[in-house]
Amino acid sequence: MKLHLLLLLPALSASFYPENVAFLSSINSPQATTDYNQIVTNQQLTRTQMEQQLGQWATKYGATSQIQQLITARATMLKSMADTATSDAQNLPSLIQKMYGVASSGSLTGSQMESQMRQMLDSATAGQKKMAMAAFGIELNPGSNNGNNNGGFGNNNNGGF
Repeated sequence: MKLHLLLLLPALSASFYPENVAFLSSINSPQATTDYNQIVTNQQLTRTQMEQQLGQWATKYGATSQIQQLITARATMLKSMADTATSDAQNLPSLIQKMYGVASSGSLTGSQMESQMRQMLDSATAGQKKMAMAAFGIELNPGSNNGNNNGGFGNNNNGGF
């Protein structure tokens, strides 16, 4: 369960709702934008309080359906993130065992080991890949290839097997 929460922390620590959403431009009121942003950036509000205030804001500015869509989209996104994190966590032990088997094999050449590791990592989700590489002490290099160091292989991104 701790692993699931760790995977969700980046999303949960951000604001519950985004600032400056597209529908604000259709409400020709600078005050509406200011009021909306004050609600969604208030870190002292609970999600429920924020949704109540957004509902009041929506009624005031005639944006009830847009706010409801925003709330629904956020709930759907959080559910999807939780499902993905759960799946990644459940499948991670198997991936790590397979990787360990390849890494500890005395009968594989370096290129065979690299090929098998690459195949396993290519079939893993991004979350599984990051966790598995961390388990093997391979640092992702966020400065190159958009954070993808090809599983620690190639492109001069040291840390392969």
